[in-house]
Amino acid sequence: MIYERLKLLIKFETPFLTPLQSDTLFGEFCWTFSYCYGEERLNGILSTKTPGIAFSDGIPDGYLPIPLFPMKNISLTNERATDKAKKLYEDLKEFKKKRYVLKELLLSSANEGELLTEELFKKFQRLSEEERNKKFLSSYAKSVQIVHISIDRLTGTSKEGMLFQSTEFFTEKEIAVYIFYNPEVIDREEISEVFRILGAVGFGAKKSWGKGKFSVKVADYDLPDGNSDFFISLSTGLPTKEEVKSFYAEFFTKYPKHGREIARPEIFKNPLILSKPGAVFYPEEKKELYGSLVSLSAEENHFHSTLVIPLFVEKKNGVN
Repeated sequence: MIYERLKLLIKFETPFLTPLQSDTLFGEFCWTFSYCYGEERLNGILSTKTPGIAFSDGIPDGYLPIPLFPMKNISLTNERATDKAKKLYEDLKEFKKKRYVLKELLLSSANEGELLTEELFKKFQRLSEEERNKKFLSSYAKSVQIVHISIDRLTGTSKEGMLFQSTEFFTEKEIAVYIFYNPEVIDREEISEVFRILGAVGFGAKKSWGKGKFSVKVADYDLPDGNSDFFISLSTGLPTKEEVKSFYAEFFTKYPKHGREIARPEIFKNPLILSKPGAVFYPEEKKELYGSLVSLSAEENHFHSTLVIPLFVEKKNGVN
């Protein structure tokens, strides 16, 4: 085993504008690590053969992403009674909005293989509305649209009629970030120190406004390493085509930006396609990490993380 494992608990103290996606965490972490420990040390982390560190997305503590298995055996056409079909439709519509499930509920259902999401849905159907909202979450944060007045930078006064909106997120929940790291190039204390600085400075957009400040606690990694022939992705990322045989996933195109540290006329790096947490991959072989560090910028030695932390669940009694 190359990688040691760690869990951080993040508690936001101010609103934030940038979601805790694993590739964004990787970028902000690397810049801060470079400031603290130097570019030479950073180069050890940026090894394309054995990356020094990888992150999950921010996940509400005690929960896991709902796996994106298709529910092939649940169909409205099988329901003849109108009221029963209507209730099933409403439950499916509500369930589709949920992104996270209570960790114990997922892991206790993990022997269902490709029926895993169907079994979670059946459990969801049996719950009261209050229990549904406790055991299944749509998000770990509430979003609010904030209206701002544009400022004329020459006069320092407001521009009449020039308003714009930003989306800010608020949460009182502790957010878990799972980390795999190579102890030969970075240690637990250094990771904790970098996140302490990130929390003090702020994460993501508008940190100069005081956004994205958080406190952080170090905890032990608390996820199993099961024997299933598939894994659930905990990260915003993408395994390489050589690493997987098949998958169920939701993809999106990301347009990453250069950080302020890079003085370039091009604000954006090259776009790339990534999968969301909860994607299910069937790998060619079991590994600790999937994905890679890719070059999207004309800047030499600047990489973007598509690394995926996998969750292999326990497959019992030979169930696929």
